[in-house]
Amino acid sequence: MSGCRQIILRSLLGLMIGLMGLPLSGHAVSADQDSLEEDTPQTAQPREEVPAKPRRQKALLYPEEANEASQKTEAVAEPQENAEQVTDEAIQTDKEAPFETLDAQDEDKKYVLQKGDRVDVKVFPDDEYIRGGEQNVSEEGNVRITTAGKVQVAGMTILTAEAEINKILQDYFVDPEVSIEVLGSEEKSFVILGEVQKPGTYPMPVGKFRFTLMEAIAIAGGFSEIANIKRITVTRKTPDGENVRISANAEEIIQGNEEDVNLQPDDIVHVKESFF
Repeated sequence: MSGCRQIILRSLLGLMIGLMGLPLSGHAVSADQDSLEEDTPQTAQPREEVPAKPRRQKALLYPEEANEASQKTEAVAEPQENAEQVTDEAIQTDKEAPFETLDAQDEDKKYVLQKGDRVDVKVFPDDEYIRGGEQNVSEEGNVRITTAGKVQVAGMTILTAEAEINKILQDYFVDPEVSIEVLGSEEKSFVILGEVQKPGTYPMPVGKFRFTLMEAIAIAGGFSEIANIKRITVTRKTPDGENVRISANAEEIIQGNEEDVNLQPDDIVHVKESFF
């Protein structure tokens, strides 16, 4: 009877403990904890991890630092762009410099040779049978080259005259070179009379290839109030000593219906008076 009671009491006690969730004894609790620790993996205990700050998000997290870094990057990039620009300018200058030098050297070559100019004609290679030397441009406008003869140069620029002589000398030399130096020039003039503001004698422009009647009238101050611009004469002396008269109509020249007259040294221009 006592044995039955004990069994019943234990059953009730176990039921109560089961309902309350308490272990039967300290040994049982310890065993349950050990079994739980053995069954539970080591990674079961979570740890709080601090997320790393990625570099790409730095601009979002620290805007002031990002702005400073951006300004430093632009400051570093600007000298490189300037350096490239300076380099391009230097290259361009190096390419253009030779052409500027050539233009400066050829400026004297644009002088137009005229009758009476004192010139020195040099021929390369040097040859005792073909020489130019110092001489005056003749009244016919020629220079003399021994063996090659007379060469017309008056009215040509120095550069053109050199090319013309060079062409002739190719019959005597292989790759000849010609150099013309102007040592002096006689002062040449023209006369303008009649109905202009400032009649008189004026010097011809030195080295000018084309000097016209209208330019001469402009130098003389233009027409007077009573000038007959339709009746202008130019008197010219030929190499034979004869006088030739050329008629000109300034009104037609101004309107483009008539060619302007090219003046030569010692020409005499006369603008006639208008009769009402």
